[in-house]
Amino acid sequence: MNKTHRMLAAALALAVLLTLLPAATLAETVTGVTTTKCNFRTGPGQSYAQVAECKSIPKGASVTVLDNTTGGEYWKVAYKTYTGWIYGAYVKLNASGSGSTSGSTSGGASGGTTSGSLSGGTPSGTSGGPTSGSTSGGTTGSLGGGSSSGSTSGSTSGGTASNTTVYGVTTATCNFRIGSDTSSAKVSGCNTIPKGASVVILDNTSGGKYWKVNYKTYTGWIYGPYVKISSAPGGTTGGTSGGATSGTTGGTLSYASYTGSSADQWGYMQVDGTNISQAIYCNAIDKKGNFYYNAYSSSYNYFYALSYLTNPIAVIYGHNMRKSGTGMHQLHHVQNAWLGKAKCEYCGKDCSGAKTSVFNINYNGSSRWQLVGFFEASSSTVSSSTTRKNIQLMAAMQSYRTGAALQEWINYMMGYCNSSYKGATLGSMTSNDKVMVIVTCADSSGDSYQRMYMLLKAVG
Repeated sequence: MNKTHRMLAAALALAVLLTLLPAATLAETVTGVTTTKCNFRTGPGQSYAQVAECKSIPKGASVTVLDNTTGGEYWKVAYKTYTGWIYGAYVKLNASGSGSTSGSTSGGASGGTTSGSLSGGTPSGTSGGPTSGSTSGGTTGSLGGGSSSGSTSGSTSGGTASNTTVYGVTTATCNFRIGSDTSSAKVSGCNTIPKGASVVILDNTSGGKYWKVNYKTYTGWIYGPYVKISSAPGGTTGGTSGGATSGTTGGTLSYASYTGSSADQWGYMQVDGTNISQAIYCNAIDKKGNFYYNAYSSSYNYFYALSYLTNPIAVIYGHNMRKSGTGMHQLHHVQNAWLGKAKCEYCGKDCSGAKTSVFNINYNGSSRWQLVGFFEASSSTVSSSTTRKNIQLMAAMQSYRTGAALQEWINYMMGYCNSSYKGATLGSMTSNDKVMVIVTCADSSGDSYQRMYMLLKAVG
């Protein structure tokens, strides 16, 4: 189990972005191909060490672009099972206007797109849940066990990478020119593009630091560092233009800075009828991509956030600690009490006093959270480890969702809250609520993505 949790922490820190939505609202991963061999570093600059076990990325390799603005000229990318920074000018985006791009994704590709969709119905049976179709993009690393195997739709070794629409949002007002330099005239009828405008990126390499983009009905060139890459129109902060459904399905995960002091405590959790009374720590990660507060032993452990403090979905993780009966183990007593079970299946202790409907959790401005549903994705309820992995990715890695995309997330998670999954629906919530999911290992095992999920909304 120790190895399992270390793998969970490392993989979550890699910020895998799998968006499991119906095809009509799917936000695709932004990918690119390296144009030369490049150093792969742990931070955005030459002063940072190279990534352990993957010091460079070869020419023609497929990468997933995670961030192209916060590191200056360096971009944060995912490559195979690694995440790090490379020089942005060495990445050619797989944009719809840039022509075919060859490259390979050997060894379990990072990123890729999702083929198939998730039906909106209630999960049925014990093997599939609401998943109809499959995700064919490999993920960077693994969450709580398993491997990083999987193929990437659109890019295979020796093949041709399929191009997709790549959007961007301008971070400043910028001149809009007919050519890729300052000597070129400005576009007639549209001399500049305002800050915060959505553009379609057509070419990010042939014009040096200037990128060819579409804006409204115009095509021209703007200064590339003024464009934040996005997988959907309007960027990661809300919706699409033209009256489309608002809300974001794509985004990036932010991490706190580790201080080792009380400043790292983001909250506190106490659950009546159990022995749970413990601080919630921040989601800070170290240079190796591990959560600082994932550490535990047989006698101690931490509760910590996988999401950023202000994300629309609060994702709180804690070890089960079933052998010592500490940690989040007694959340299973709450589960058992609501399911009418008198004793814990693992430790044999009485659960009758643990039928708690409101948790005392001081977090992000709220202190009382109502339990609206729970379920367990274990080998006995969801036989497919791939489906269990997808559930975990949806629960843990989509904390930035808003609006309609947040409601999709709620509907997906609540769809499992029934007796087929050792769960129950106790209430309801919408995208207007402040939402939380608590994640811990299933009582039978934490291996192979076996987890229990409790869904809550703030009520005070």
